[in-house]
Amino acid sequence: MGETSVRPRFGILGPLRVSAPDGTALPLGGRRPRELLAILLLHPHQVLSRERLVDALWGESATDGAVITLRTHIGAVRRVLAAAGEPDALVSRAGGYTLTVARDDVDTEVFERLLERGQEALGLGDHERAAHLLGTALSLWDGEPLSDLGPPDFAATAIARLDELRLVAEEADLAAALALGRHHDSIGRLQSLVARHPFRERFVAQLMVALYRTGRQADALAAYASTKELLGEELGLDPGAELQSLETAILRQDPLVLGTVSEPAALASTTTRARRPQPADAVLAALRRSPLVGRAAELASLEEAWRGVADGGAAVALVSGPAGVGKSRLIAELAHRAAEDGATVKVARCDDASLPYQPIAAALRSGDEVADVLGRAPEPVRRRLSPLLPDGAGPPPDSEDPGRHAAFLGAVAWMLAELASDAPVLIVVEDAERIDPATAALLRHLSRSLPARSMVVIAYRDPPGSRHAPLLELVGDAAAGGLADRLVLRPLEVDDLADLVAQVTGAVPPPAFVDRLWNRTGGNPFFATEVLRDLAPSDMAGIDDTAGSVPAGVRDVLRHRLAGLARSTRDAVAAAAVLGPDVELLRLARVLDQPEERLVELLEPAIARGFLVESGLSWAGGYAFPHALMREAVYAETPPPRREQLHRRVADVLLAAPAPLPEDVMAAAVHLRRAGGAADPLEVGRASLAAAETASRALAWTEAVEHAEGALPFLDRGAPPAEQADARVRVALLRLRAGLDHARAVELLEDALRRQLELGDHVAAGTTHSRIGGALCMHHSVTDIPRALEHFDAAERVRPDIAERFHLHRGRMQAAMWGVRIDVLGEAARRAGELARHGGRADLQAYAAWGAGYHAANLGDAALAFDHFAASWQAAYSLGDAYVGWLPANAAAHIATELFLDPATGRAWCRKGLAQPRFAAFAYPHEAVADQLARAMALMGELDDARRTAQSLSAEALAHRVLLYYDGEWERSAADAADDLASNRASGNRHEELFHAKRLADSLAELGERDRALAVLTEVLEVAVSGPQVPSEVWVRARRAQLGAEVDLADARADLDRCEHLLPRDGWAGLGGEVALARATVAGTGGDTMAAETAYAEAVAVFAQHQLPWRQAEAELAWAALLDGAGRPRDAAHRRDRARAVYTAIGAPERWLDRCAPTRRRPSTRSQRPVETVDP
Repeated sequence: MGETSVRPRFGILGPLRVSAPDGTALPLGGRRPRELLAILLLHPHQVLSRERLVDALWGESATDGAVITLRTHIGAVRRVLAAAGEPDALVSRAGGYTLTVARDDVDTEVFERLLERGQEALGLGDHERAAHLLGTALSLWDGEPLSDLGPPDFAATAIARLDELRLVAEEADLAAALALGRHHDSIGRLQSLVARHPFRERFVAQLMVALYRTGRQADALAAYASTKELLGEELGLDPGAELQSLETAILRQDPLVLGTVSEPAALASTTTRARRPQPADAVLAALRRSPLVGRAAELASLEEAWRGVADGGAAVALVSGPAGVGKSRLIAELAHRAAEDGATVKVARCDDASLPYQPIAAALRSGDEVADVLGRAPEPVRRRLSPLLPDGAGPPPDSEDPGRHAAFLGAVAWMLAELASDAPVLIVVEDAERIDPATAALLRHLSRSLPARSMVVIAYRDPPGSRHAPLLELVGDAAAGGLADRLVLRPLEVDDLADLVAQVTGAVPPPAFVDRLWNRTGGNPFFATEVLRDLAPSDMAGIDDTAGSVPAGVRDVLRHRLAGLARSTRDAVAAAAVLGPDVELLRLARVLDQPEERLVELLEPAIARGFLVESGLSWAGGYAFPHALMREAVYAETPPPRREQLHRRVADVLLAAPAPLPEDVMAAAVHLRRAGGAADPLEVGRASLAAAETASRALAWTEAVEHAEGALPFLDRGAPPAEQADARVRVALLRLRAGLDHARAVELLEDALRRQLELGDHVAAGTTHSRIGGALCMHHSVTDIPRALEHFDAAERVRPDIAERFHLHRGRMQAAMWGVRIDVLGEAARRAGELARHGGRADLQAYAAWGAGYHAANLGDAALAFDHFAASWQAAYSLGDAYVGWLPANAAAHIATELFLDPATGRAWCRKGLAQPRFAAFAYPHEAVADQLARAMALMGELDDARRTAQSLSAEALAHRVLLYYDGEWERSAADAADDLASNRASGNRHEELFHAKRLADSLAELGERDRALAVLTEVLEVAVSGPQVPSEVWVRARRAQLGAEVDLADARADLDRCEHLLPRDGWAGLGGEVALARATVAGTGGDTMAAETAYAEAVAVFAQHQLPWRQAEAELAWAALLDGAGRPRDAAHRRDRARAVYTAIGAPERWLDRCAPTRRRPSTRSQRPVETVDP
């Protein structure tokens, strides 16, 4: 359905209304004809019997002549419809009438579809589109439904449903408004809604959020208190979990409730606070003493972006180029001009010491601006920001909360918005080719949600930046989303280099000298400047390409200058190089065991020679290397034994504090691992594990894995065997939690298991067995269902405690589900349910009901399956736990869409899952549900929405592969499905084997490779039967009958008979259409044209009812082929036209339309891609 602003021609949402094609309102006659039209519009596309219509219009007062009078009113309604341009819309059926107007012409139909699409956009995080769709939906209302009719009694149930949906739309629209920062505008509307619907807790929750975000905390808590009192007095109930959690969050001043200051009015109303002048960044200030040449265009681009930021915008810029090309010098100029504008400028420098968030943390600790913001920040915000704060020694108390990372990101966004409310903010990230994964992830988040008046500039050396994975993800994410401007700096041209020489030396250089200097330095401004630093103007005339006075490279230049320093100064500079790019004076003094005064004296010559600049980091004095190349050269010139001793000494200093900061614990582990023989291996291993634990509490999973992996070789050199095994388990669990290299995680667990068995520790081995089983079901790269089940069996033989037994059965349920071992699945679900009920745990009951739902669905009991999923959902809802809630939502969506071909129901479950509060904080579950949604959209022919949704998903999402088929890329679809099928068979993942076999068979059928499609279906039928997965057996047999009737009619009839036996009376939604299509094919092949046409009509009707346009068109084309064979070309052409109309309506690619050609026997082989050889 298009998102048009044209009002539908038939209106119920207000007074009954019908418009002519030109939009003018039509007269509708007396009350009875209007009531008749109203009931028909309330139930379009349904056969309403005469008896039902008479009862609705006259009730108990109906007379014997009511049916005749009804015919009169039918005629009046038909005249109105004809005036509206729909003369044939009211159709007589056996015993009744059906209104067949287009769905887009009835305002209730349009309203519901806009509501559904708006809910989906909201759940996917597209708040602007959600606000547009939901606002359009609500604009269709013009008062109470059928207000001019009373409303009538016969409409009471339908109107109550519509009123409920209107409130749902209001809730969703307000959620979008709050997400867009429109808190002020929403308060009055919410107060009115709460007054009219005081027991509707979602409105109360939204009002509390809006009040709190506008600084009215007391009013927010008062709204909660009055609702609590009302619920208690009137209903004897307590507020629900969502409202209780929100009250707690407000009392704790949780940053997720605060949101970000993105509303212009909020910025405009903020009182400007007095700001103390901030000191300039020492390195950037030193760089500005060098000339800036040849960068006019790049500087203009950055300044234009900055002007937009100062005017209320936001910007991200990426500045790259080779080492020494002038990235920092360019940025120094921008930072200086921003500071002159009164901006807050923060500079973050990345290092390779694997410290999560350290660059940003160090930047925030410089100056007083952040301290001012934190001084007025709620305590929970400070707690959430603990990884960035100097006093953040401990993690938040809810360190195992899966939503904690979202809270941390929300707190950072809030802090940046607060900074920007005082003054525009410029954040410079230098040396990003060394960025740690945690900082890169934080910047990726900020780049997508920068508050107004803020700019981030990321500078990186390339090469090697493009090979650094965290930076690659950051740059790719920003560039792919069009979020960033990119500037690539090149070496200077010869004329620009001449200008640089003149400004550095104060003399006009001879052209020959400039040419030779360009040849020696490649036009690199840093290299050229370092060469010129040691060169007198009188030397320029005699220099040539081989002159000994010019070092061969910049390292030679720096080595030459370093040699001119005293030994004690070189040692101090070497210690600084080991410590990092920025060094606190006090810490460096402790490393060298020197008084601070003496150290200052030692470093003065290094400052004079340009190796260091004085840096005012926070309140502490310090030093910094003006360029990474300088630090690298000093580090390389330090003898390895001395470097190791310095690393050892630095680690001792970092850990000497009574309670070392988290960043110091992690940095010390890195230094110990680099200390070589100067450190004890056991100490290094244990320190690295401690650093891993610290990093995981800081949400830095990649760094945690690096530290933990780094511990293993050291522990293997001296730790007890049990400790070595335990360390491997810890590393594996970190990898599984982080989603980093599942194969390595399994390898580590198996190694730990071997060691535990050798030690005879069978209890520990049992737990590890269970963890291996879970890991083998977790990711397609390691999936091995038979092995997983073997490990669960081994774990159970150890007789674990109750808690461990539940998780064992939960893991076994998952393995059996993937392996289509339905007997094992049912038994595991039963035993898990018993343990959950015994423990009285709602979360465990939700997991058990999830397994029971899958068990029932595989056996073909759809009603029971959805009852179990509903029970699982209710348990999760009672807990207010979105992570638990995604399990039944995702499962029910999959079962409905893929097994029973009911994508509308699947979408409804997706909407439920996506609508859960804070669900977006759970990355993988959110993507899984979004993936299901995209696939349901594609199946329903809504390709634009499906593609839009798929764009937000990772490359591994199944929606991308499914869309290949619907986009007419059948060769690629077949090849991709064949690869997936081979992988599934190798891993024992029979659940996905069935899914991909269906994809492959459909793709091959479109390519005209019927025999190969039948071979695939025959192979996979055994999986469906042995599982069993009854709905898949029905689908496979129906497709075999459709494709194979001409090959072997007897086999096709046998498949059809089995389908008819298995298919329940309710037809299993769209799956019943597949059986009807098989029935039509078998009848037509057997020569019974009349039975075939009856079955084709049924198939078309079922597919249309369940919104399966691709299959509806397929049924029409098969029907056309039957009619061609029966010598009825005009009827066949009519069916092809209907198929073409279906394809056109959904925007199917041209290749699908080619199937509607009159002589179609095989599909067109036109493709934008070469045909690939595919083996099933």
